[in-house]
Amino acid sequence: MVKIGNNFKFCQLKGLLQCEEIKEIKELPKTNFYSPSIIEAPISIRIDDTTSNGSNYLSIPCVETQINSIISNKEIATNSGTNVWEIEKNKIEIGDGDLWKETEEKIIDKIKIGMGIYQDESIKMEFNKLIIIKSKGYLPYQDINRTTTIIKNNNNNIFGKLLISVPSKSHGGDIIITNPKNEKHHCQIQLSNHFGSLLNMVSFYSDCIYTTEPLHSGIRIYLEYDLIKSSKRTLSAQILTQIKNDSIEKINKITESINFCLGDGKLTNIVYLFENNYDIESIVGDLKGNDLKIVERINRISMDTSNDITFCFGYFHLIEKSIGLFSMDEKKKFTPNESVVTENFIHCFRDINNNLVDIPIIHISKDLSEVITSIDFKNIEPYQLITNQDLNSQISIYEIPSLLIFKKSTLENNDISIKQPELKKSKLL
Repeated sequence: MVKIGNNFKFCQLKGLLQCEEIKEIKELPKTNFYSPSIIEAPISIRIDDTTSNGSNYLSIPCVETQINSIISNKEIATNSGTNVWEIEKNKIEIGDGDLWKETEEKIIDKIKIGMGIYQDESIKMEFNKLIIIKSKGYLPYQDINRTTTIIKNNNNNIFGKLLISVPSKSHGGDIIITNPKNEKHHCQIQLSNHFGSLLNMVSFYSDCIYTTEPLHSGIRIYLEYDLIKSSKRTLSAQILTQIKNDSIEKINKITESINFCLGDGKLTNIVYLFENNYDIESIVGDLKGNDLKIVERINRISMDTSNDITFCFGYFHLIEKSIGLFSMDEKKKFTPNESVVTENFIHCFRDINNNLVDIPIIHISKDLSEVITSIDFKNIEPYQLITNQDLNSQISIYEIPSLLIFKKSTLENNDISIKQPELKKSKLL
């Protein structure tokens, strides 16, 4: 039987490649303690009024004359600072049934990706208040953890804030968000928005502090939401930073291990046999499970220009000839007594964009010292079986989709290049 796993150098690398991912966080390197985004969606805002008409729908984009009328009514709006007014949530109705719920779901998806929130985490937006800012008005520094009452009913907790800018004509008033664990780690977001169908917004974690610059002109309307999680997980800027640091450390360890394996010149490539079967011509779009996670890690390493590591895909072709006995029953089950590998090489190379790579057939050593697999080889189904009961022999032909890891310099010395991922094609970006 074919045996793989005799190369002691691969012990650490195999463990690092197969280690559990830091939960399912999409696009971890791109995440941050804040997440600005824009979404195109209709919105309706009804403000309860004590005037004769009973209620007012806010014009979108907002009109300054209507806003002036609203803030002049002290039973509706409360002056909370210089040229800043607030309207309580019990006087506001946002959205129009299911259509706004769909919009909220899209917003939540963007928040989860941008802020590095676990994909299986159930979060919701809870409207808090409407904020009106006029020229020269601004929001003073606010520490959400100190000013927000944590909701503990049904094990729900506020972990962040969302500010949606309602379309209105205004300039200035940038939002400044700071990660208090690192005073240099801050951002400045411009949320001015003049278009009626676009919602400009930013979300951020509760352990951040934020303020706004004075509004230069016009009016700015914010819908303020609390972001609430359902689990006992701690979600914060500090935790996200730690997760990202842990991920970078793991990637660095994998890089070091690959360089160690290829460092002495005895091996020119590493072959990782995938757990699942794929058509090599469409492999990038079909990758799943551990196979996808491993390729994502190697892809991150290869995109770092300081590393001399790249990769591609190919079929691991192996022919195993066995001598043994067939059972005497109808099943004719074959039991091998002795096996030998007669052929083994890699062919049909593809890059991450599913383009052909002009690499000659790569022959693999007889002891398969270049090969790593996460599953027992005996559980891999052969591509073709040729049996000969008269000679008590069986030939097993394997075509196993594989990941090939090289040094870029090795390929360049042979005038071979592998392209970087194209954003429009690769699902790994």
